[in-house]
Amino acid sequence: MITGCTPGGIGHSLALEFHSHGYRVFATARSPSTISSLAALGIETLALELHDPQTVKSLQSQILSLTRGRGLDILINNAGRNNTMPALDMDMDEVQKTFDVNVFGLMRMCQVFGPMIVQTKGIIVMIGSVAAVTPYVFGSSYNASKAAVHAYSDTLRLVSDFVADSKNAGIAVLRLSGNAGA
Repeated sequence: MITGCTPGGIGHSLALEFHSHGYRVFATARSPSTISSLAALGIETLALELHDPQTVKSLQSQILSLTRGRGLDILINNAGRNNTMPALDMDMDEVQKTFDVNVFGLMRMCQVFGPMIVQTKGIIVMIGSVAAVTPYVFGSSYNASKAAVHAYSDTLRLVSDFVADSKNAGIAVLRLSGNAGA
């Protein structure tokens, strides 16, 4: 399953690539109509609003039904939201929305779909950003949200790798960020 598959983005390209290699792909977007081109190719498209816990739970029910409870091999947390504003002029409601999608939504996806990944000893992929380690001007809230994604990903990986009795032991966690650190 890949979040954030709107045309022109990383998620869309990943959905096409996985599909071209014969994988069953669940592609998500806020509005499935925006990814109808993927549906036309036979990719299963589903609605997801990361900031809304109810849509995440609804997606979980749909995926459980579509997979007949067999689990997920890969969860690619790609969906995100940008917010460009000078650090001292930020609208805190917009900052909250950015963190709701980029951080809390991603954490929710891991929590809700984690058991399905554990079931297959699968992999969780986090699409981070070089902005987490090399911030850009006017990107303070986006930069901070992606730094949180990096820290969360690294912690999730540590738990999976080093805590044998953890419920997520045995799954792989990979963070991609356009830099050498992953």
